[in-house]
Amino acid sequence: MTAEGVSNTDAARYSAEWWQQYLANDRDEAFWRSWTRDLIRTMKTTPAVDQRQELKNYADWVGSTLKQANADPVLLAACANEFARVAKTLGASGDDTDVIAALNDAIQLVRTVGKPTTKLYRALAACHGSERNEDSNRKSALESAIEGLKPGSSGWADVMLDLSQYYTDISQYDNALNVIAEIRDKLPADMLARRYECGASVYEGYVKISSMRDLVGAEGDLERALTYEAGASRDVDLAMWVSMAYYRKGRLAQMRHDHPEAVSNYLKAEEVRGRWPRDPRTFAFIHLRIAEALTASGKLGEAKQHLDRSDDLFRACSDKGTGRIQYCVALAAYEVANGDVDAGIETLRRTRADAREIGFHRGEALCAGQLAMLYARRGQLQSAAGAFYDLARTGLDGELGRNGTARLLRKLPTLVKAFSIKTNVRSSESPAEKS
Repeated sequence: MTAEGVSNTDAARYSAEWWQQYLANDRDEAFWRSWTRDLIRTMKTTPAVDQRQELKNYADWVGSTLKQANADPVLLAACANEFARVAKTLGASGDDTDVIAALNDAIQLVRTVGKPTTKLYRALAACHGSERNEDSNRKSALESAIEGLKPGSSGWADVMLDLSQYYTDISQYDNALNVIAEIRDKLPADMLARRYECGASVYEGYVKISSMRDLVGAEGDLERALTYEAGASRDVDLAMWVSMAYYRKGRLAQMRHDHPEAVSNYLKAEEVRGRWPRDPRTFAFIHLRIAEALTASGKLGEAKQHLDRSDDLFRACSDKGTGRIQYCVALAAYEVANGDVDAGIETLRRTRADAREIGFHRGEALCAGQLAMLYARRGQLQSAAGAFYDLARTGLDGELGRNGTARLLRKLPTLVKAFSIKTNVRSSESPAEKS
């Protein structure tokens, strides 16, 4: 409850104009303290998916605090860091609220009172990533997050793992592996063994799976990460990393076409991560992968339910980046398996363009490869050649170029087997098929 008896939940029901005027009035320090503590409670106790409409309140808090001359620095930093956590979870909102602008303002606020800005910069990087995969602002936010942190400290290691994720997302796999090697080199041995080897292992496995460089080695990395599972009930980061390890094991099983094993690992990933406050994006990916496995197994009714759930969760965290692209690829596979090949091809064409626009090179290459195979199966050789040309074009500055064309060509049989879309029913026949 606020100083004037209006709870945040009740206030959210008022019009935006009323609320802005309410906060615009001059308030004393006692009001600000009460209001700020109330916001912190709301952010800590409300499920993330239910806080979308509250983002406006959080952004307004930043604006009101900019005018607060004598804000308590400890309380200010605590609220700003909770805001960072929620913003990182929900991404850059597509609503009226400019979360990225509010985070930039919060960074300036926290800096003026001499408190650390690392969590805010990490949230800023995540929000940029929810809008566009390869974004100079995303990288610069991570670079700013790491400034002033002592190499070998826990905060430094957290940001370095984010940086490894970024490099993997943009297909700069050597850079991602170098970051992980630096973590292992600079962290104290006891800190690495006690905790961060789990994170380093799961992110290393992620690089190897994404680049198709060493799938056997990736499985070993994931098994090493899973040795930390006992600590997942006490440490939210360990829970996240262990959940990621199960999730990646599911991906490896999926690539072997062992769909029951894949689903089993995805459900385990959901169970481990579900012990802590729920992150919509994490669960969106889990439902997405379950949908893919069910689609490949021919269980289309169940697959559609998981696809719909994934769609809802990606919308909840306003993901317009890699999550949305991968959802669309899974949707195309479902459409093809359900007999509507034309719809699947159209989804892949649109998704390929979207992946290119946001700098998701792996997604662009996957869409082009899927299109080439679908066209070839239908005897549409000219269209297949065009799709192969689009795939080859990624050798300039896309997935083939960044991952090494020769290496990927050697892996082509594995790629085709792992990610091919199976056509169960043709919706229409090309002239070549009719002949």
